[in-house]
This record gives sequence, C-alpha cells and structure tokens, in this order.
Amino acid sequence: MVSILEMTSILTIIMPRADLSYHTKIYRDCFTGRDGVDALMEHYDLEEREEAVELGRTLQKAQLLDHVCGDHDFSDSQLFFRLQPYRQPTVLNTFRVWTDRVDPNFMALIGRLKKLMDKIESRAASPKTGIVDYQVAESDPHYLLFEEQVCELQELCLPCIGENARRAFMINVYNLMLKHAYIKVGIPKTSLKRAGFFGNLSYNLGGTLLTFCDVEHGILRGNTHPPYHLRKPFKSGDKRADLVLSLDPRVHFALNCGAKSCPPVKDFTVPDIDKELDIVAQAFVSDDGNVCIDEENNTLALSMIFHWYRADFADAKSKLPNFIAKYLHGERKHTLLRMMTSGKKIHIEFMPYDWSVAAEGSKEFDGAQGCPNEAKIKSLFFSGKSAGRRSSNE
Repeated sequence: MVSILEMTSILTIIMPRADLSYHTKIYRDCFTGRDGVDALMEHYDLEEREEAVELGRTLQKAQLLDHVCGDHDFSDSQLFFRLQPYRQPTVLNTFRVWTDRVDPNFMALIGRLKKLMDKIESRAASPKTGIVDYQVAESDPHYLLFEEQVCELQELCLPCIGENARRAFMINVYNLMLKHAYIKVGIPKTSLKRAGFFGNLSYNLGGTLLTFCDVEHGILRGNTHPPYHLRKPFKSGDKRADLVLSLDPRVHFALNCGAKSCPPVKDFTVPDIDKELDIVAQAFVSDDGNVCIDEENNTLALSMIFHWYRADFADAKSKLPNFIAKYLHGERKHTLLRMMTSGKKIHIEFMPYDWSVAAEGSKEFDGAQGCPNEAKIKSLFFSGKSAGRRSSNE
C-alpha cells in the first residue's frame, strides 16, 4: 500500500505546476483539471479520461489536492487545482493534512521532531567547521520524512497545555521552526526580508496559525508589541490571545533567530523550565560578546537585545545593570557590583547586532515559495514515466 508521503511525493513530480491567471488574479503553483487528467493518464497508463477523473477525485477526498478555492470537485476542465504541499506556501507544516494518530505527549512530539532535524543538520554539517549547509540538508533523505511528520502539529491541543508547559513547548517550537524555515524557504539577508520572514512564515499548531512574531511577541512576551511596532500581535477578540503567557524576560536568551548574535539553541523541558531559563540567562550575560564590563571607564556595553527589549528587563536604562547582576557569577559579578555602588554613573552603550547566519550554503529567502525539493523527491520515489472558467476559479 502506498503511503501518503510516497503518494504526495509522486504527485509533486508527475502533476504539472504553473502560475495561472483568471480575471487578472494569479493562482500560483496550480494546474488545470484537463492537464491533471492528462498527467494521471500518462503516469498510470489509464485508457479513459473518466478513469483519471475518478482517480483525481479519490486523491481530492484524501486531501492530496483540491480546487484552488475549495469550490469544485476534480474534473476534466479548465478549473484550477493545486496539490496540498503548495496550498499554503507561508505555512511551513502543510506538506500534508494530518489525519493519523496524534501523540498526546506534546513534549515528546516536539522532541521527536527536533531529534530528526538534528540528524538532518548533523549530516549536512561541514566536517571541518561543523557549520550546516542548508541546501545539503534539503536533499537529505530524511528531510521529506520531517516535512511529513511536522504536520502532526496541526492536530495538537494548544489550549490543553498549561502555562509552564506552554512556555517550554513554544520556545522549542520557535527554535525548530527557524531551522525548518532556513531549509525550506531560505535565509533572509535584508531588514525588509527579515520582516517578511518573521512576520509571515508560520506553523499550524492545532489549527491555529502562528508566525515567529506571534510566538515570540504574542505568546512568550505577553502580547507586547515588537520593537518599532505600534500594535500588539493579537488584537481584541483574537482567540489566540487565550494562549498568551506572562512575560518572562529570560525567554530572550532562549530564542534563537539564527543570527550570529543570537543565543545558542537549548532544549527546554516542562519540569525544569525555570532552572533552564536561569542557565541560559547566566550563559548569555557571562559572554563578553553580550555583556562587556569595563570598570576602568565605568562602561557597560550590552547586546542590542537589551536595547530593543529594555522595558522587559527594567523600567529604565539605568537599571539594566541590576537585572544583569542577578545572573552574573564570580569576578564579573563583583566587578559590576563595585561599579554599581561606586557612586559614579555607569555609561551604558549597545553593541552592533550581527544578523549574519553561519551557513556553508543556503537559499536566500525572497518570499515563501513553499516548494518541496522535487529533485530529491524524484530520486527517492519516482521511477518509470516522467512525469474554469466560470467564475470558476473564484
């Protein structure tokens, strides 16, 4: 019996795909029913077009393809249809519609996905530098398995997850989603593209679409507006507001946005989330690249994170040293405390943020295309033959 993964992979190879227009509107990555019938007849050696139509409708019922607006059954016509992997290009985990069993242990689920991603990245890392080549990762034979399995997140119950558990879970989701996005749609290289990347790409979590910004600023930062934004992520009446957590400033040291100046990635667990957040906070402020203490000049140079999110850490810039001192140890702590009690004003400055990403190779993000790796799909799954107009498509 052919699995959904195998069937989806075959369809992405044999079915035509183009950007088609109807009444000045462009429908991306789709095909006409007539061209779809042709493709199915050729690949499966069908003699009658009606056989291909019935097969297409079976695939539609299995949610492997659908009309571009969900309005019509598959037919031998000029109506536009689209395969499931291309239906929502900005939603990263929509390779398939999840209809299988869902693991009730949500932390085990995210842990399993992270373990699979770690294996993919490990095989794609340079033996000399250990830096990941994201284009190599996309061609890994287990990447398609990850693309399918991450769709299980579509059916979890977010409201069922308690506050501490939700904090650990959402941090892990954010960090996994970042790696997934780098492989699937590429790395943003400009400020404008970063805004689109973090503000538009999302995961379907239990039927709720959440972007990077939604997870970070909406849920983990207590629905606080992002830097240089006037609006909160979740407006009044938005059901996602039920997921909002109380603000814990230590989450800034747990989230990794992929940039070199970001904190390293760590796994977070439900029973030890508080201790783990302390550990990452201590590690962050102990690094001279994030907190540089110059007692001679009475100067404290800080990561831009403390500038962008100053209100999360202290009610005034001058009070940032109080927060930082809580997580320092040893001589660095003693030095900062001496500066704080010297009676002199501490000069606080902020270091430039390095947005570059360590990558041996990668695509450049230029808007989510959401395209599976067809070359690898073909090598793994495909052998043999190669591959309306009413207010129809509205």
